[in-house]
Amino acid sequence: MTRYLCVDAQKAAGFPIAAACDAAVVTRSACYAWTTRAAKGPSERHREEARLVGEIRRIHARSGATYGAPRVTAELRRRGWVANHKRVERLMRTMASSATGPAGAAA
Repeated sequence: MTRYLCVDAQKAAGFPIAAACDAAVVTRSACYAWTTRAAKGPSERHREEARLVGEIRRIHARSGATYGAPRVTAELRRRGWVANHKRVERLMRTMASSATGPAGAAA
């Protein structure tokens, strides 16, 4: 993604997009596709996943950070969410890795 941002910055600076894509080693078609997706904003799936992550954070915090994925999944289902345990586990792993720094130290 940073390559596309670099190409976008070079384009804004007045460089031809073909030269910027060559320098960043990306195809022009991929660059145009990225620009189109970026202009549309986040998809409905991404927005829904962000809401789900927020709900997982609330459940986890309310439990005193003692609930794991199975209990969080059960609580989500009680609250009307449709999510299987694998998805909840993946999101909780992602949340944990973003909350810690190098070597698992608290950020």
